[in-house]
Amino acid sequence: QVTKEQIEELLSIKIDSHCVFMTAIECKNEKVVKFLLKFVKDFPDFFTFKLFEESIEAMKKQEFFIIFDDLKKSEFNVTDEEKLVMKKLVDECEVIISDITNLHSSIKNKNLAKVKEFALKYPNYRLCYGRSQICALSLSIKHRQFNIYAYLRSEGFYTDKGEELNA
Repeated sequence: QVTKEQIEELLSIKIDSHCVFMTAIECKNEKVVKFLLKFVKDFPDFFTFKLFEESIEAMKKQEFFIIFDDLKKSEFNVTDEEKLVMKKLVDECEVIISDITNLHSSIKNKNLAKVKEFALKYPNYRLCYGRSQICALSLSIKHRQFNIYAYLRSEGFYTDKGEELNA
């Protein structure tokens, strides 16, 4: 019996800044993908969160969409049950990405209420890069949305180490 802690440790191993699961998808390593898919059923929220965490880094390099396309195509020789698990992972991450896109639009459109909705729905997601390769906090400064910036800071949103906040 593999524990959540063991899976967490396995997923924390980084190869070219990706976790084992994302690397296995990218390299089309069917055995590793199938092995890890067995545990998605046992720890679905954890896997979705880890996959989404990976997407933040990959999004900055636009790699995320390429890797996700590989997962969506599901060129792996997997069972129907494994395909359903992969589809569920993809669907959940796509919802999160759509919500981040909406968060960025809400910041640009001065919609603090929608920004608050996002913060309540996703209490663990505080970096929030979008397709423009800028995080939510930096975007609020760029668009001079200082009340949204103050709210985001109060909710624990942050920038990447190398990102500067310039108005």
